[in-house]
Amino acid sequence: MGEQLGDWLQIELQKRGWIQADLSRASGIPTPTISRIINGRQRCGEESCRKIGKALGYPPEVVMRAAGLLPPARGIEDRPIVQRLIEVAWELPDDEWEELLAIVLVKRDRQQKPNTG
Repeated sequence: MGEQLGDWLQIELQKRGWIQADLSRASGIPTPTISRIINGRQRCGEESCRKIGKALGYPPEVVMRAAGLLPPARGIEDRPIVQRLIEVAWELPDDEWEELLAIVLVKRDRQQKPNTG
């Protein structure tokens, strides 16, 4: 699982034009530790996943899944739009989550109703 995280982190760094030192600065994790995590020589613990997630703008669960600390999400990795929705929603203040959930539920219910017109 460490290899999966390392590959994922390499892609994330490339997308941003970052090097390992940039992730180190953004996350507060020493560069040698970042290097060992990326190269699969060190497991990434929960706290490091949280720091990396915050540095990259992801919920910690995304990093924890890549690190093998959580089971794969139900289809999220296969649906980039769902992942993007989570990323954007993660930036919202906590009091906005209930409203967002209500909107999603309305849309889901609308799709499930048979068209009687």
